[in-house]
Amino acid sequence: MHEAPLASAKQVGATSTVRFGSGAEGGLEELAADLAIESSGNPARLRTCVYGVDRGGLVGGLGLLPPATRRWPRTP
Repeated sequence: MHEAPLASAKQVGATSTVRFGSGAEGGLEELAADLAIESSGNPARLRTCVYGVDRGGLVGGLGLLPPATRRWPRTP
């Protein structure tokens, strides 16, 4: 992962960024963010974003998404 995209996200207003694989992603599911953008194309990371947003939050998935046959669990 290159650091430049994370720096660019901060420049345009991101309050936090996480470089997956650094060990910092462990607590993301409790983050309760308003918006999460997943751009690696990894379905497991998209799942983390889905669980990392607060109720009513938005998730943007860029890149390779899982097949349409995959079902995402609803938030309780």
